[in-house]
Amino acid sequence: TSLEDVFLKINEDSLKRLGANQPSGDSTHGAPKETAVFIADADGSNPARAVGKASQTHTLQLFGGLFLKRAISARRDRCTLCCMLLIPVGLVWGALGLIALSSRLTDTPDPLRLLPDKVFRSQRPDIPRPVPLLMAAGNEATQWKQLGEMGWNTDDSVTVTSNAFPNVASELSEHLASSQSDTMPAAFAYSPNTQLNFVGPNNVSITIGVVSLLFNSTSTHSLPCLVDSFYNTLVQQATGGLGSVAASIHSLPLSNEDKAEVDSFVALFAAIVILIPFA
Repeated sequence: TSLEDVFLKINEDSLKRLGANQPSGDSTHGAPKETAVFIADADGSNPARAVGKASQTHTLQLFGGLFLKRAISARRDRCTLCCMLLIPVGLVWGALGLIALSSRLTDTPDPLRLLPDKVFRSQRPDIPRPVPLLMAAGNEATQWKQLGEMGWNTDDSVTVTSNAFPNVASELSEHLASSQSDTMPAAFAYSPNTQLNFVGPNNVSITIGVVSLLFNSTSTHSLPCLVDSFYNTLVQQATGGLGSVAASIHSLPLSNEDKAEVDSFVALFAAIVILIPFA
C-alpha cells in the first residue's frame, strides 16, 4: 500500500464518522435536512445547481491529505527534493544560455586594429610589452620614433654588414633562423636608396625605397601589423604628423546557410535540455 492510499483511507474514515454523527430522521421530527450551497453558472444560461457542503469538505480533505503526504516525503528525503527543484531550474537556465550563445556564434566579431598591443594581446599574450621588434644596427628605421609610439620596442638590434637590400634582409633572416625566440615575433629594416635596373631596349634604372619585413611563423598577424606600422610612419613623416593610417582586419560574416545550421543545432539541443525536467 502506498502512502497516498493511506491518506485517502484516512479521509474516507473521517467522512464516515461525519456521516455517523448526523441525526437520522423519524416520523416525529421529519426527514433530515441537507445543507447545500447553490451555485449558478457564469453566463446564467443553466439553472443553479446545488453542491453539498459535505462534498466540498471531502475535496478539501483530499487535497490536504495529498499536500501533507508530499510535505512528509520531502522532509524525509531532502536530497530528492533539492534535485526535483534545482536540477529542472538549472537545465532550463542552461537551455536559455545555449539560445543566447547561438547569437554569439553567428555574429561577426568586431574589427581588430592592427596595433602591436591589440594584435598580440589575444594571439600571443606571452610576448612582453612593448612588443619586441628586431632592427638592423645603423638602419634608418631605428630613428623612427613613430614605431615606438605605436607599441614597438626597437631596442633590440643585430649587426649587419650592409643595410642595402637584399643584404640586410638576408642577414636578418639568418639571425632569426640561428637565434630562434618565441618572444621575438618580427624584424624590420628599411633601405631607402635601392637601385633597380630593368634590362631592355632603354636600360631603365630607378631608385626606390625597399622595406624588409620578417615575421615569426607563430605570429601570423605580425606581417599585416608591420605593413600598417610602416605606411603609418611614412604618412606621418610626409604630413608632419597631421595625417596617419589606421588599418584593421575584419572577419567575413557567416552565410545565411551556416547561420541556419548553427541556430537549428542549438535550438534542437536546447529543446532536449528543456524536455529533460518534464520527462
